Amino acid sequence: MGPQKSTWFGIAWRYFREPISRFYLKQNGINGKPTKFTEGETEQFKGTFVDLANRIRQAADRL
Repeated sequence: MGPQKSTWFGIAWRYFREPISRFYLKQNGINGKPTKFTEGETEQFKGTFVDLANRIRQAADRL
């Protein structure tokens, strides 16, 4: 298996099964009204970033 590209679209789909547009809306507000991520979504982000950090670390170790 060759190198894989990571994109925000791919990350959103792989870890959340949601389109990236949903995250843009949450981050930037909906119809001018501020929104924020739920506690569950925040925890899911934390897990996502930990997993990504581990994958990056493993890739660096293979260099």
